[in-house]
Amino acid sequence: WGCYTVDNSYAEVDLYAIYRKGAFSLAVLDYYSPNEAVKQNDFFQFNSKTTRHIVDVNASYSGTSSLPIRLMVGTMVYGDDRRDSAGTNRYSTYIEAGYTLKLSALQKIDFFVGGTPHKSLYGKQGGIVNVGFTAHQTVKILRQYDLPAYASIVINPMTENIYFILGITIL
Repeated sequence: WGCYTVDNSYAEVDLYAIYRKGAFSLAVLDYYSPNEAVKQNDFFQFNSKTTRHIVDVNASYSGTSSLPIRLMVGTMVYGDDRRDSAGTNRYSTYIEAGYTLKLSALQKIDFFVGGTPHKSLYGKQGGIVNVGFTAHQTVKILRQYDLPAYASIVINPMTENIYFILGITIL
């Protein structure tokens, strides 16, 4: 998946692999953030001291229909998560808990709170860095195609920022 800001300040392309067993999953993600100020980026450059890739490993529990909670923990294990000029990894860790409120077959709202246990890419110290909700709506197009769309309001109490996110899923 990927994202792109409307002001050209940030872009991200992510590749991932997930193994699921029941309500549990294990994922390996490659977050890549190209430099939007240059025409050519080094996508295939994986030197640990200069790469723009971050490899993240995470485990999650997705709950059940009778207990719709989510728990996830992820740690950045390689790449552009450097602590200092020597290139040592910070092992930035993010932990999130969530709850899903199903409104109908086509609508749901996900509530979430997340944080980091230590100074990392996520925050200047341990604490809550993510609180919000995402409203999901499946829109029928031409009566034959379902287009999953969502909108999120996310607050980062540590940086005192608020974000509004719109997205669609193309299957």
